[in-house]
Amino acid sequence: MMGWSAGIFSCKGGVGKSLIAANLGAILARASGKPTLVIDSNSVLGTMNVLLKAEPQYSWRDLFSVRKELSWNHIDIAVHSIWEHYYLLSAPDSELSNPEKTAELSKLDELIAGLKNHFGHVILDGFSLQNYPGVPFDHLDWNVFVVTPDLLSMKSTSRYLQSLPNKNQASGVIINQWFPEAVFTPADVEMILGMPVLGVLPIDGRSAWRNINLGESVISGKNHKLKAALLQLAQVLSAEGYPVNSSSQCQKN
Repeated sequence: MMGWSAGIFSCKGGVGKSLIAANLGAILARASGKPTLVIDSNSVLGTMNVLLKAEPQYSWRDLFSVRKELSWNHIDIAVHSIWEHYYLLSAPDSELSNPEKTAELSKLDELIAGLKNHFGHVILDGFSLQNYPGVPFDHLDWNVFVVTPDLLSMKSTSRYLQSLPNKNQASGVIINQWFPEAVFTPADVEMILGMPVLGVLPIDGRSAWRNINLGESVISGKNHKLKAALLQLAQVLSAEGYPVNSSSQCQKN
């Protein structure tokens, strides 16, 4: 199996990046029936365990020693099963110094390359790239930036993209928390940021609250517009059509 991978990044906090990563993984696993892995890259501050109501014992750091000879036996020990076909690879609970962190991200990049041989979809919950001169991963098929349709988010993202030495590192943008009266339309976002809008996700405070506080994924909720928008995003990234019942429930193992 050779799957594809997508990194979900931002240029400021609070835009809903992790919420999108967690629920995009859930949609892909449920709709495709293929093994889907979400990776929390945020050491110490990662929230994926909360969003997925999981208590994993291992992290991706535990796979570094076997990253170039990765087998399912190794993976099965380190990943945490969320639902059928849906898995989490958690972030370590300790941070490294800057020089060590750079080397660690390089190892994580190599690990992602190996994981694509075992999973149909690999979603990396990235981080804010404000302190990075470029996306520090070479093995991601998509580098997706999350923005909210407000001046602060658009300005920080525009500045970062203009500073990228390699413009090809930016694949597209997801507009989160969009509403018809927003300052920026999807067409505005494409023009200002100079890259395609891959998905437009409507405001849904209730689903976000239930996911953060109760660990209930969007696919299990009642907001059909948000589920439909996430499914459309999944179809764009994978170039596949997924017939999925919008009222389907993801069942815990």
